[in-house]
Amino acid sequence: MDEMMQLIPDGSLVMLHGFPSSSHMYRNLIPALADRYHVIAPDFPGFGLSSRPDKANFEYSFAAIANLIAAFLDQIGPTMLST
Repeated sequence: MDEMMQLIPDGSLVMLHGFPSSSHMYRNLIPALADRYHVIAPDFPGFGLSSRPDKANFEYSFAAIANLIAAFLDQIGPTMLST
């Protein structure tokens, strides 16, 4: 499995895009996996179709993006990840 994908024990698959890129890169892969997994492919802030927070309010660093994605996954939690 690609290092950019992380399987969550409940059968969800989190796909994180590279830098700079967007979840659009998975547009053909998501439908192929959707019958077996609940696929989650968020865009990082300022990438793809996500909003672009002002630099005064958001630190565009790998650490800040990692923390944001971790908080997002904590927020949706295992019950939201279940299909």
